[in-house]
Amino acid sequence: MNDAIFDKDSFKSKRGKFGVKLLPKQLKRTHNVSVRFNDEELLILDDKRYGYNRAEWLRMALLQNFPFAIPEINLEAWQSLSDISQKLNKLINHLDTKSSNSELTKTEIFAIKKQIKELRSCLTASEPFSR
Repeated sequence: MNDAIFDKDSFKSKRGKFGVKLLPKQLKRTHNVSVRFNDEELLILDDKRYGYNRAEWLRMALLQNFPFAIPEINLEAWQSLSDISQKLNKLINHLDTKSSNSELTKTEIFAIKKQIKELRSCLTASEPFSR
């Protein structure tokens, strides 16, 4: 929120609390709207609101101001990506320790290609991380 909206008197609460920023009158919510739902509609609302209270979710829906949906972490996917990442880091560390003029061996190239292929398949699979 822009601090330019607040004047110096807005930092004083009517009840004597100092340092509490009060909303300017044009931003205060003073109007109340009552809505009635049947049981089915209420279940739909409760299913879609993801832990937000009903009034807050309805306001976000009206203003089309929904927060980004963050999917739940798939533990199996997380572990698989972690394993692949660790293997790639080990390969990179191994390659870093080699002398600068030595070429990659066929085994090293094969290991790198295998890890990249596994990572790519996990990221693009329709059912990721099912082995």
